[in-house]
Amino acid sequence: MNEGGECKILKIEKSSAGLDNNSQYSTHSPAPTQTSQFQSTTQSPKLLTLSEAAQLTKQSIIALGDSINSRNFGSFHSGPSKLWQRQTTPEQLAESFQSFVDAKIDLTVIRPLEPPFDKEPFLDENGVLKLTGHFPTSPARLLFNLSFISEDQLWKLVRVNVTTKFSEE
Repeated sequence: MNEGGECKILKIEKSSAGLDNNSQYSTHSPAPTQTSQFQSTTQSPKLLTLSEAAQLTKQSIIALGDSINSRNFGSFHSGPSKLWQRQTTPEQLAESFQSFVDAKIDLTVIRPLEPPFDKEPFLDENGVLKLTGHFPTSPARLLFNLSFISEDQLWKLVRVNVTTKFSEE
């Protein structure tokens, strides 16, 4: 969000954690991810194809998963927008995702999967690319809501919300 000539991150969320077989909702938290290879122009970013959006989604969530698994958020911190990097540290990311680390949630299980999008990828009124959907993981689905800004002609992560939801049977 541009506020008084200064950009600010719109939202950082943290909820209780854990992939818990007794819980319908497990966890969601935001964090940045690796640099994207998907280009846009600074003045008028282009919308990605569904295939490109799926690749960007997987790249972002796998990068987060790798950081959780390694318990090292340094490389993950270097990937998001410069805005995000200025507003958080690798230590703050580690603290935000400690519940994922403690619960040994492995987001990298999505590697062979393709994410169906629950909404068509779109640019909001501020030019922020929004990607919302899920991965058909089991026993819980992995839901995601990602936001990217155009920076240096690349899509860079500014928000991530990842949630696991157990099916109601």
